[in-house]
Amino acid sequence: MTEKPFDIHELLASRRPFFTTAYESLSQGKIKVKPEDFVVDELFEWNFKNSGEHLYCKIKKTNLNTAEAIKLIAKSTSCRARDIGYAGLKDKRAITSQWISVPVKESDISSELLEINNIEIMESHRHDRKLRQGQSLGNRFEINVQDIQVNRETLEKRCSEISLGGFPNYYGSQRFGLQFKNLRKAVSLLLSNNMKQLTKRNGFYLSCLRSFLFNVILSERVKLKNWNTYIDGDLMQLSGTHSVFCSESNDDKIKSRFDSGDIQPVGPLWGSARILPGELAVEIENETLNAYSIIVKNFKLLKVKAGYRPYCAKPKNLKILDIQANSCRLEFELAPGQYATELLSQLFNLEES
Repeated sequence: MTEKPFDIHELLASRRPFFTTAYESLSQGKIKVKPEDFVVDELFEWNFKNSGEHLYCKIKKTNLNTAEAIKLIAKSTSCRARDIGYAGLKDKRAITSQWISVPVKESDISSELLEINNIEIMESHRHDRKLRQGQSLGNRFEINVQDIQVNRETLEKRCSEISLGGFPNYYGSQRFGLQFKNLRKAVSLLLSNNMKQLTKRNGFYLSCLRSFLFNVILSERVKLKNWNTYIDGDLMQLSGTHSVFCSESNDDKIKSRFDSGDIQPVGPLWGSARILPGELAVEIENETLNAYSIIVKNFKLLKVKAGYRPYCAKPKNLKILDIQANSCRLEFELAPGQYATELLSQLFNLEES
């Protein structure tokens, strides 16, 4: 019997970009109608040395994503785009502020060019090291959602539920591209053994594949209603660290540490030297990824170290700033790598302009 060829198009055809939501949608909702509807401020604390070859700048930009802004800044200086450091990527259709590091003298930056392209340098400091991805404390969001039909009481109740119980920590659909374009390309490269192209662009396509497999497992956990608790055999991560271990069943210490927030269940970002879950957790993982076994198998050809990501994300200071007849404005803070659109998807059936 001939094995049916792997068809990524068929497998993705029935999947929504946001996968399974944990909460029932309260209403339709539209975001990013205008850049000012989506405001992001990167949270950052650093002990600057006030000396060194790198100029740290807090920039504010409108309708520019991080990559576009970096190209413009590189053009206004004598440095290469790849030498400019940043802590995280920001959306395009928005007003965003974030920190970057540029290995230049302050006088080398053309403020005129930046102003023409809607980039403002808000403050700057000298430091001796390049800014790396993941070095921010997270992001504060202020988001206007339009075309809604929900009252304040109902919305406040849902916000309280999410503040307490969290939301599924999916990678957002922007990671995979419009209609999964980036993911389709990544799978094509993997199945054709084009490992050189797969790992180019700082491993963008590889990261896309790992993110998708994580989302698939998390989506199944959401369906089983065990995404924001722990089950037998879960991998647990010590909060605020990268330390991971496999939990054992019927362990009162695990329950106590979970309840206190000291540890949290995590899912895999595929790679080598992976710590395997046990018992029920590994059963769910294996059954869920059965349809993607060719992707998982081919991952063994890649020399990339495994990583882990929490299944549950909890926002800080989630509140309603304003609510009108057909719109609301929300404010909240998220840790690095967490997606505002995924939180909003637990409130509304989202449409992006």
